[in-house]
Amino acid sequence: MPHTVRFVRRLVTQFAWATLLALLGSHVGARAEQPLEGGLPRDVERELAQRFRDAGASVETWDNGNIRALILNGNFGDADMPVVAGLANLHWLNLYGTNVTDRGLNSLRPLTQLRGIFLSSQITDKGVEVLRVFTDLERLSLGDCERVTDRGFAHVGQLHKLTDVNTPINISDDVVPVLLQFDHVATLTLHNSNVSEAGIKQLQEHRFPLGIHLLVSRR
Repeated sequence: MPHTVRFVRRLVTQFAWATLLALLGSHVGARAEQPLEGGLPRDVERELAQRFRDAGASVETWDNGNIRALILNGNFGDADMPVVAGLANLHWLNLYGTNVTDRGLNSLRPLTQLRGIFLSSQITDKGVEVLRVFTDLERLSLGDCERVTDRGFAHVGQLHKLTDVNTPINISDDVVPVLLQFDHVATLTLHNSNVSEAGIKQLQEHRFPLGIHLLVSRR
């Protein structure tokens, strides 16, 4: 048995894989997507996908069987992320409700092809710095990230392909200048944030190049 296969099988059986839900087609970015070459051997990745399904999981794949999208839950943590990081064709990853911390997010640096990521409540300002390597990100959700502040969110301003952003709840008017830089964002969600009415008005009145759908909710 090849070493790679033994290694992946050991990881899959060692950690508790949880329910995964197929990512909705509406989350797909406007640009055409194609699977990449590289990453795990195709037969190994197909076996991983099947093991997810055997554990009650649902996985969205490309036509060739490579894993394209995953939504994880509370049975996943930092120890599982090196396996996820080997999925070179993964474009959409949801970490809501997981136990993934900054350490686990740092393990995902190889996934530079990601188009969308949804972060867990365990992520802090330090973890958000890692997002800079995901230069193709179109959709980013920090809505569950109570530990992310204005300082951490400032790093998001370097992601110039974002079209859909859900901000963390503990941001303030200090991040409005960052939000005004989002030239390609079509939907901006401020859920229970500390941005003032004056800050909201500034966003509403700003002439974003593509227009913007601004969603605001209050505590």
